[in-house]
Amino acid sequence: MKEPFHLGKPLADARGSESGRGEVGYFGKDPKLPAPVEKVTIPVGGMTCGACVAHVRKTLLKTPGVSDAAVNLMTREAAVTFDPGAVSS
Repeated sequence: MKEPFHLGKPLADARGSESGRGEVGYFGKDPKLPAPVEKVTIPVGGMTCGACVAHVRKTLLKTPGVSDAAVNLMTREAAVTFDPGAVSS
């Protein structure tokens, strides 16, 4: 049985790479494979209610490259999952 291709490195098993970082799943620009994603937590000021949370989340999700956003009123933070190749700074 052939081992799956992984950027020139053999895989330890189907759950992750030999490094243990779970790099399985992204092998390049093939549109059938998932895009690489990063997750960051950013501070959000000025929110005072649930409507503010909904507005911030909706705005983040409209940003090209953003795949998920979770906004927390109590901590005044947003956890954003995005494709770094599709989002500009």
